[in-house]
Amino acid sequence: MKAYYAEQEPGWCAWCGEALPEIRHWRTTFCDKTCSNAYFNSLTADARADVRATLACRGCGKTIRDAKRQDRQFCDAACRRRTAQQSAFTCDRAA
Repeated sequence: MKAYYAEQEPGWCAWCGEALPEIRHWRTTFCDKTCSNAYFNSLTADARADVRATLACRGCGKTIRDAKRQDRQFCDAACRRRTAQQSAFTCDRAA
C-alpha cells in the first residue's frame, strides 16, 4: 500500500507543465487548484462547443455556425421572421 504523502519521482502538471512538488499525494496531477480548475473548465467548454457545433436551424435546417449559445434555434433573424410568418399564414388558412 502506498503512503498518502511520500517522496515521489519528478512529475509534471497536466495543465501547465510545471514540476510537481517532490512531497505530494501519490495521485497528484496538477501543481495547484488554478491548474485543476482550468483543466476541468476546459473539458466542459469543449463539451459545450461540441453541442453548439451540431445545432441545426428550425427554419431551413442548415447548420448554425458560430453559435454562442446552446439553445439557439435559427441561423439568423431573417430565417426566424420567415418561419414565424409561414406558421402564422398556415394557422390562418387552417381556421
